[in-house]
Amino acid sequence: MECYVKIVSEEQELTPVTLVQKALSSTTLSLTLLGNNSQEITIIFKHAKLVFCFTFHVFMFKCHNSTYLFFRDVFIPDIQNSPSTSSMVSHCHFDGLYGVSHSALSLCHPEHIAGIISTNSNIFILEARNATYFMLLPQSVKNCVTLVWVDIWRDGDKFEVATIGDKTLDLFLDYRKKFIKDHPNDNAHMLT
Repeated sequence: MECYVKIVSEEQELTPVTLVQKALSSTTLSLTLLGNNSQEITIIFKHAKLVFCFTFHVFMFKCHNSTYLFFRDVFIPDIQNSPSTSSMVSHCHFDGLYGVSHSALSLCHPEHIAGIISTNSNIFILEARNATYFMLLPQSVKNCVTLVWVDIWRDGDKFEVATIGDKTLDLFLDYRKKFIKDHPNDNAHMLT
């Protein structure tokens, strides 16, 4: 499953081409990442004095409250040694901080966008193979959520609601089994 992210600057959604154009004309980039669940994070990237050239073997990201861990190479090319882009090197490598998490971007050419954007709990990888992912909307997931039982207590508790959360959860699950059989992928909520 992929989590797509929109990248916005000054209220304009950026494509790989406009992101590179913005990087080439500025030494500071204020980029807002908009997730598919309406979360947004703004990171200020500044021109990096060093060219980022490294390989990551492990990365993780969170999507729909699940954590995905991948073992894969992500390479940010050493554009400095490429004759076709040597005039742009001084303006296309950026780093930024979000809290204590470091992020790095290489934005020398739309086909060579690469980097890691780290937001403490989430890590997004931009690389040449998927540089356009951030401008795509996620595919709709064909799920159906059905409410199968509601129980409103008006005349006292049906089981003991304890101050110890684990005990209350066990009692709730036992109570629930009386009415609803086990279902795969089900979900239950108790509101007190």
